[in-house]
Amino acid sequence: MESSKLNIAGQIHDRESLLRFCAEPSDQEWLQDIKNFISQWLDDSQYVEVHTSGSTGTPKRICLLKSSMRQSAILTGDALGLAHGDTALLCIPANYIGGKMMIVRSFVLGLELHWVSPSELTNKQGLPAKVNFTAMIPYQVQKILNDEALTLEQFGTLIIGGAPVSSDLKSELLKVNSPVYATYGMTETASHIALQRLNGKGDTTHFKALKDVTLRTDENKKLSIRAPHISTDWIETNDLVELGEEGKFIWLGRADNVINSGGVKIIPEQVESKLSGHIESAFFIDSSEHPALGRQVVLFIEAEEQSTSAIPDDVLSKYERPKQILYLNPFVRSANGKILRAESKKAYHKKTV
Repeated sequence: MESSKLNIAGQIHDRESLLRFCAEPSDQEWLQDIKNFISQWLDDSQYVEVHTSGSTGTPKRICLLKSSMRQSAILTGDALGLAHGDTALLCIPANYIGGKMMIVRSFVLGLELHWVSPSELTNKQGLPAKVNFTAMIPYQVQKILNDEALTLEQFGTLIIGGAPVSSDLKSELLKVNSPVYATYGMTETASHIALQRLNGKGDTTHFKALKDVTLRTDENKKLSIRAPHISTDWIETNDLVELGEEGKFIWLGRADNVINSGGVKIIPEQVESKLSGHIESAFFIDSSEHPALGRQVVLFIEAEEQSTSAIPDDVLSKYERPKQILYLNPFVRSANGKILRAESKKAYHKKTV
């Protein structure tokens, strides 16, 4: 497929037409981000400059080969059975890799691309009549599940990324009839390199690496990835996984989030999974200094103090139980909806000074 042409809402645009469209500035930031990326995709450079979200550290600038992004698009198309002429909906920010790759997939696979503002996804009037393929973040998925006027089936095959899918959300997705997948990947791997089916006959408890992607872990269960479409070198991550056979794995959490409390190592994401369903508001697990333990578990809740639910005694081990519960409303989030733990923690302490 010629990757300099793009089908936008049923109209084929060649390179010149797209460049004219992109040259017209938009006063809507989300749409201007789309135009900026299309211009970048069509320029003569072999690379695309992208930035990490900053949810796990300082945002970084990364240069990805366009050829790598094309191959990533093909892998996704093969894995999900996407076909030329299928409709794709872009409803996540195009200034992050997930949104950029929705555009690249449309170029490379010949998809008919539609877009809506990420903040107006639940505006039914702005949606195309038929959608075959959509990418969302968990927050958007939950909003649609809570919206009586919309159903997830309207969005076709759905991939969810940008943040972990909570246990509660996974339970709700079991009731959805159209295919839903969680994704695992990062900016450095040009979006996802593994998928986990969350519903239907193929629902699983693990991620499965895409074709030709190889995985390994070190003695601490930290994951490394070798994806030929990106590089022949191993890409080291800070993710902790339980690695199985044939590219299957269970994501445990981030190595840089691990709490050493009195010699016991606690993975915050695992504690958060256990607490899912017991706290009504958004929350995350962090730590603070403790004179005897070194670090102690702290629960941050996005709410006013009086609006929280009690944690049942049998949900967490004695080591996992929070020694402090702190409240901040709202949390600090990235543009694609991720809770920025470090920034939220700073905001809490700034508020209480």
